[in-house]
Amino acid sequence: MSRGASAGSSLNQRTAEFSLCNTLVLLLDLAFKQLDPSLGAALKLASGCASLYHICDTVAVVGLFRLQPDAGQALYLQLMQQIRHAIETGALQNGDQLPGIRTLAEELVVSPNTVAKAFSELEHEGLLELRHGSGAFILINRRTRQLAGRLQSAQRRVADMIEELRDDGLHDDEIRRVFEAELLNRVAEIARKR
Repeated sequence: MSRGASAGSSLNQRTAEFSLCNTLVLLLDLAFKQLDPSLGAALKLASGCASLYHICDTVAVVGLFRLQPDAGQALYLQLMQQIRHAIETGALQNGDQLPGIRTLAEELVVSPNTVAKAFSELEHEGLLELRHGSGAFILINRRTRQLAGRLQSAQRRVADMIEELRDDGLHDDEIRRVFEAELLNRVAEIARKR
């Protein structure tokens, strides 16, 4: 196999793992929202596979945020959840500057008002600091750091479990179905106990 083919194969595997990881976390989110809506924000789009790079102290987002207009959820809420997740997984660090409202809106192909509303709500939650004329900066408090640690640990365990199941010969779609079924069973169990 040529080096180029090997790199392409590796990229395809990482893309598949990213997709599977996102699916699993979305399922966890749905399950926990049914149990307690306040837990939903803790489990958003786990990936850690997203890439960031710095340009002049501003975090340039490359594929980190992906909005889905047909998801049945307001775009500003999707963006808020994805920024929260990036903070919780460590992809965004304390003090990182996000792209400007217009720049991010152009990249996401949404109205600047959508980005402005998400930024404003996150500022209200204490996760962003908006500085007039300077932009939006990540603020990480103690609770967020603790949650980030727990989520990163959970993400490593899920990745290890996926790898073990693949080693056992299961395909990603089979792993996804098993995980979905188990989550639904747990939610039903807890609901019956109430």
